[in-house]
Amino acid sequence: YWAAKKITRGVYSISNIYSIERHWDEAHPKLVEHAIQQGWAESTEGFNFARAYGDYWKEESRDPGAMQIRRNSTLACLRAECGRISPASMMKINRSHHEGTIVEPRWGAADCFWATPCMHDSPRSRYHSAASLVAHLRADMPLLLRQVYWSSFSNPCCGVFQPFYLRGPRVPANYAVGTSTYSADSPWWQANHVKLLCDLNYGALHPKVRDVFDVTEHWEMGRQRECEAEVIRLLNEGKTDAAVERLQQFINANCARTGREYGMLNETLSGMLEARGAEYLYADYLKQWSRPNGVPLPGL
Repeated sequence: YWAAKKITRGVYSISNIYSIERHWDEAHPKLVEHAIQQGWAESTEGFNFARAYGDYWKEESRDPGAMQIRRNSTLACLRAECGRISPASMMKINRSHHEGTIVEPRWGAADCFWATPCMHDSPRSRYHSAASLVAHLRADMPLLLRQVYWSSFSNPCCGVFQPFYLRGPRVPANYAVGTSTYSADSPWWQANHVKLLCDLNYGALHPKVRDVFDVTEHWEMGRQRECEAEVIRLLNEGKTDAAVERLQQFINANCARTGREYGMLNETLSGMLEARGAEYLYADYLKQWSRPNGVPLPGL
């Protein structure tokens, strides 16, 4: 039993909680009838999908209060940017920890008590950010450039978004390396290790990460414009294979650069952590998780 809503104007957000209430565009033909039969709603008048179908009373269900705060936060950010939303806007929203609100983390993003758009490891939650994605869909571009997928491994606040074009070029082969157990040659684990180091002393280490990756993202966006201009020129000349190869070179260069930067940051942050020590509310929790998974973390 389902409901679907088409967003044609403005902005919208969902966050692990039912968002559709009284208005939708498509639904299961017996959506309301079934809810009434189950005793979840009294009549068709005033029927509210989110209220009727949400299992808010079950202990094992997601915390609806935390998820509602998370949705309110992302929706407020989108509304503030409405009319000028860009990939950079979405990256900023994905990195949010409710900064500047009444539920802003008390000691730092990693020590948060609430579910945030950028969710960190915590014994208080079964969930954390494994990756982040911004999909830029552009109907006015050539087919090869119509979709750009800005992808970031692990928590986006401690990582970098990289652009991928999946219609022609390929993702580098080493991006398939890695399992659920720590692997130093896995791009995902390299990124997640940076994030785990930051968690142990977020105030001291996180600014170092942003000093590196903010520059990288700015460079990528500038190079993206130049690269796409070249691709359009090649397509106009009928050189489709050359256009695909140009995009492949752009992707490969980004991946190689960020790989080196993650390696440098893992080494630098480990040294900073050994010198400054850990200041993390959930250090014992991280210790219990990291050791069985073979994750090397200084001081744990």
